[in-house]
Amino acid sequence: MRLHRSIPTFPSSLSASYRPRFRRTPQGGPSALSFLNNLVPGYPNLGAPIPNPNKNFAPNLGIAWDPWKNGKTAIRAGIGLYYENVIFNNVLFDRPLRLPNGAFLQTPLACDSGQPQTIPGVPLIATAAECGSPDVPIPIGLAGTSIAQFQQQYQALSPFSLTNPNPNYLANFVSGGANFPLGLFAPDYKTPRSTQINVGIQRELSPGMVISVDYVRNVTTALPLGVDVNHTGDARFFNKAGALSAISNTLSQCGASSIAQAIAPGGCPGLHPAMNGMPAGSATISDFAGNGLDSQGDFGGTCPPPGCAFGGLNPNAPSMPFLEPAGISKYNALDVKLTYQKSNPFKGLHGINAQVAYSYSSFQNSGGGSGISGVLGGVSNSDQDFIVPALDNDNPNRYFGPSLLDRPNQLSFGVVGSMPWNFQLSFIGHFYEGLALPIEVPGEGLGAIFQTDFTGDGTVQDPIPGTVNGAFGRQYNGSTINNLINNYNNAYANQPTPAGSVLVQQGLFTVSQLQALGAVAPSIPLAPQGQVNLGDLRDFDLKVAWTYKLERANHTIAFQPSAGFFNLFNFANFDLPPNALTGGLTGTPGSINGTGPQDRITNRVGAGTGVFNLGAPRAMEFGLSVTF
Repeated sequence: MRLHRSIPTFPSSLSASYRPRFRRTPQGGPSALSFLNNLVPGYPNLGAPIPNPNKNFAPNLGIAWDPWKNGKTAIRAGIGLYYENVIFNNVLFDRPLRLPNGAFLQTPLACDSGQPQTIPGVPLIATAAECGSPDVPIPIGLAGTSIAQFQQQYQALSPFSLTNPNPNYLANFVSGGANFPLGLFAPDYKTPRSTQINVGIQRELSPGMVISVDYVRNVTTALPLGVDVNHTGDARFFNKAGALSAISNTLSQCGASSIAQAIAPGGCPGLHPAMNGMPAGSATISDFAGNGLDSQGDFGGTCPPPGCAFGGLNPNAPSMPFLEPAGISKYNALDVKLTYQKSNPFKGLHGINAQVAYSYSSFQNSGGGSGISGVLGGVSNSDQDFIVPALDNDNPNRYFGPSLLDRPNQLSFGVVGSMPWNFQLSFIGHFYEGLALPIEVPGEGLGAIFQTDFTGDGTVQDPIPGTVNGAFGRQYNGSTINNLINNYNNAYANQPTPAGSVLVQQGLFTVSQLQALGAVAPSIPLAPQGQVNLGDLRDFDLKVAWTYKLERANHTIAFQPSAGFFNLFNFANFDLPPNALTGGLTGTPGSINGTGPQDRITNRVGAGTGVFNLGAPRAMEFGLSVTF
């Protein structure tokens, strides 16, 4: 069980208005969830079992040609269809939600942004002692005793059993109004597949020296992205009854007769009473959102009747993220490699094997929000094969752009040489261009759709308008990020998002009232002078070995002591996953608008464990191998 601030889902495809079309598959079977059918308008078969992709067909074709028939030149081309392996973690998160019985893998969310959450299947709810409140967060140290006691109560109510009802069964989320956890496969699941094309030429320049030039293109489709099929928070699906109810309840709790009175200084003593000599406060967007002027995604589950104001297709159903086969990635590269191998190339060198390789590439994908163990704008959200929420529910590929693992320029080289007196010298070097990051506006929790949902699809903490996935390091860098922030502050800051604009259009609030409530896009702090970029990777490793052979009874025993020097020149490397700058525009050290040269030490590659941390500070390794 976890008690912490949740990370909201951020959904991402190519059509302007994306809605998956679920195939009509037979009902029944252990994975069927018939109670989901017709729960959301337009999805009659949402509870259908996942189809078994046992008919995947993967043909491939290759051609090689020696135009001069002398064995020195090869022109080759190939094309093939390849299917991805689905990592077990994805199945691990899906399966427990589908089983009516068996208490296991339970990680319910107890608190979200100071709000207690419904725990499915257990008559237990956290309190302010564990959660604090949206306005007054509670330090975990002060809540530690209460959290421990709450955990004991939860464990007593949820003993491990393979026959007891499973509290994680999806029906409990529906009946309890709790938002679905991310990880459920959509019933139109498809195995992610790649179409790969390569064309190249290989030529022997001289005996032992060969050069290769290749073009490679790989397009992957049906990558899983978490899309809320209920489209909670979508500005298109406004529930006016829910909005009026939330406004009325909030004004009543404040002790105010109008919105104008509630937002005036001291206008909401019922929710913000005078304390410690401080006067009573005024209402905020969190007060209205806490009564339902929000989405289920922000609220943490279904709102009180008549439902959330931005309740999606079904305002009485929770947020329902499913892993849709909606993601796309594209990789294009020009690869050049020169190899050289020769015995006794010159006096003093018995043999040499050397190669140098250069790749100029582009790797783009749909991107993803802060998923399992993710952080806002973090490189940890880069794994397109793992569980990540789409960046946009209506159009999952809206921000298609550089992948967070994109390195356009990569140079590698290595040499192994056999020296006199049984010595061997080898070295290898890597020089790679820095990674990319999304540029995202921070802001989650109650009322976040009024602050950081710039497309009106219901996701929050959106990429800053005008950018794509992986924009920092490609579209913008440390020297130009303030141009982007200034443009944003002038055009978007302190202005309503699409959800706020709906409230204005419906005559429920004025723009000035939304501004007073804090229900507008936030201003972003400028980056400090000398804002750093993501660092390049530079590494040079050297190894020296000596071999002594001992002949005994028709057997050879070889002893090889060695000394290795990793990162020989002690290059300072920065921003290797997961310890990299983050793309959330928080203005704090470690972010892309808060990290000057003096703060960069926090993102330097550390010593790590052993010698397996590429780019770590210089390290030495002494070894002895015995071969017999």
